[in-house]
Amino acid sequence: MRSHCWAVRFVFGMALLASAVLGGVALAQSQVDGASQNTVALPRVEVSGLSAVPRELKTLNQFVYTQIHFDRHHKLAPQAELKFKVFARKSEQDLDQAALTLIGKFERTPVVLDQQHRFALDPAWRRLDGNTELRSRLPEGRLAWRTDIRTPGLPPNTRRLGDLRLECMTAGVGGLARRAGGRYDPEVPILETRQPCLLTPQIMSYIAERPVFGITLVHGERRVSLNYFQLHGTGDGRYSQADLNNYDWGHLLRNHMFRLPEFSASWPDDALVVLEFMDSPDAPTRLLGSAASAMAADGVAGKYARCAQSLVIGTTRRSEVEKQLGRARVLRFQDGRETWHYFQFRDGSRVENLFNVAPMIYSLRADAIELLLLFNADGVLEKFALREDAAVPID
Repeated sequence: MRSHCWAVRFVFGMALLASAVLGGVALAQSQVDGASQNTVALPRVEVSGLSAVPRELKTLNQFVYTQIHFDRHHKLAPQAELKFKVFARKSEQDLDQAALTLIGKFERTPVVLDQQHRFALDPAWRRLDGNTELRSRLPEGRLAWRTDIRTPGLPPNTRRLGDLRLECMTAGVGGLARRAGGRYDPEVPILETRQPCLLTPQIMSYIAERPVFGITLVHGERRVSLNYFQLHGTGDGRYSQADLNNYDWGHLLRNHMFRLPEFSASWPDDALVVLEFMDSPDAPTRLLGSAASAMAADGVAGKYARCAQSLVIGTTRRSEVEKQLGRARVLRFQDGRETWHYFQFRDGSRVENLFNVAPMIYSLRADAIELLLLFNADGVLEKFALREDAAVPID
């Protein structure tokens, strides 16, 4: 009897416990349902701040000082205006993600680039603190900064020498162009009497908007095609990859890079600099200077000329050229293209002995012959140029 009562009490207790548990669950569910019906969306909070990762940037002082220097020497390019241009150093996609922003103390102002990735100095910026930064969202080392000075009305693919001289003077003194060692020039004035770009051979690297294959200086009846040592850093010496990291043109822009005799007084400011681009259809096959007369010559000149005569654009392969002339001085670009360069003075001396000397030394000796070939990524010939007066003096 006693055990029977204990069993009844146990069953009754368990029923009460189950009822309490189920009731609690139901109450909790009703609270959740009620809460979901009365939920209010909270406003989204955006936290803004500067990333700790070093970014591509310039200070406003650099642009203002560059503008001052441009105004001071405006006579070199009296019809041109000053703009600033950015180039992608390592990836073409970077220009779409540059997002230049002027970062002031209390506000941020987007800087819009034109179709050529340029912008002008807004006069209102001069009222801002000189340490105000023009910053990109890209990490440091992804952009190259240059001045862009162009006289309007020039033929396509043509620059004016005076414009480029002024680019040399402004890109350096304002600290926009990257120099050896990866450092930028200090923001200090350069004395008027020095005018380094006009008095001495410079190592100023100009950057064309597209990969460049050849350069011709033109003034009146005078025409001089510059040799290949003025392109792509080939006249500077042999670079390691660490060296190239220190230059604006050391990666993606190497095939855009060229140099000029901007210091030469024999070429006036109105002289034209005609650029032939790698992808332009004009003049794919060229015999420059007196090279046509070299066809029947003996020695190196005849050997280069006869090889040039056998070349067929779109057909000739690298192995065929190597079989005729041996291994060239080869430069391979990031897009897979290669330039093959054959150069020798007519007296038989070889150019390797002159490496690591200023590139203008190659213009101090005449009577040389040069064969330059451009192959695509598949090793097929795209362009070539044969030049017998490859070391013609520029003065």
